[in-house]
Amino acid sequence: MPTPHAESSIAGFASWGKAVASTFPSLELSVHGSRAAFRGRVRVQHAPDVVLGDVSAGTANAVTRSAADIGRERTRLCKISFQLAGRSVLVQHGRRRVLTPGDMAVYDVDAPYAIENDAGFRTLVLMAPRRLLDLDDRRLATAVGLRLSERDGLGRLAGPFLRELAERPDHLAGPCGGRTARTLTDLVAAAVVEKYREAGPDTPLRRVVGWLEEHLQDPDLSPGTIAAANFISTRRLHELFHDEGTSVSAWVRRRRLESCRRDLENPRLAGETIAAVARRWGFVDPAHFSRCFRAEFGISPRELRSAG
Repeated sequence: MPTPHAESSIAGFASWGKAVASTFPSLELSVHGSRAAFRGRVRVQHAPDVVLGDVSAGTANAVTRSAADIGRERTRLCKISFQLAGRSVLVQHGRRRVLTPGDMAVYDVDAPYAIENDAGFRTLVLMAPRRLLDLDDRRLATAVGLRLSERDGLGRLAGPFLRELAERPDHLAGPCGGRTARTLTDLVAAAVVEKYREAGPDTPLRRVVGWLEEHLQDPDLSPGTIAAANFISTRRLHELFHDEGTSVSAWVRRRRLESCRRDLENPRLAGETIAAVARRWGFVDPAHFSRCFRAEFGISPRELRSAG
């Protein structure tokens, strides 16, 4: 069980690398220059489902997660890097993001990536399940290329919040750590969704998905009603989702289940019954909901809430 807050003093490469490796899934680390001269620091905060690492070094270095590191493991995690000092370059899916102070980048833990850190860099790395950030496979693939910054949009809220957590680790380690982590992931998710909606062409699929996100609580959702509301045929609707390797019904069910899980884990909603949460997201049959939930997450709704 990780400690809520762990900090390393200024350390050499071996200790720094060990601290990084113990915090995040398998990585390969290398130094550009002398290992003997390397000095770095790692401070790690843990809250339910969330890890926040404050990583810095005075020596240029590289961080790589390869296909061999990933293997067959599916973590369903993503990371958000928030640059505090220096310069870093992230490459994933052939996309290259240069990060300078105030910039943020989203990347997928389940896909290979490489990061080059210049000497004097400092970055905050938020690692959390995709579901907490409302990122399914398609959204995450798009989010990797988004340009996020604390200088515009909802990044103006997320950035200062991250900076405060970097300087005051007691916020996540304290008795309100779970709620603080929830606020953090909600802010970051909002910033990502804002940029996601601004990015790319306005395709039919994007329009349908945007409409669905606003109507997931509608108990009467069906391929017919979805198609009619978006002025396309039911056949065309099925084609759009088939091209993404799924079906519209499966997509809606998964997003509703993710929303249910988010609400069941929210301490502010602890007074609501499981059945009430399920009904809010379109599941009117408790037994059916429980079966679907276990099939998706490997745990029952009651077990999830008890564990929290």
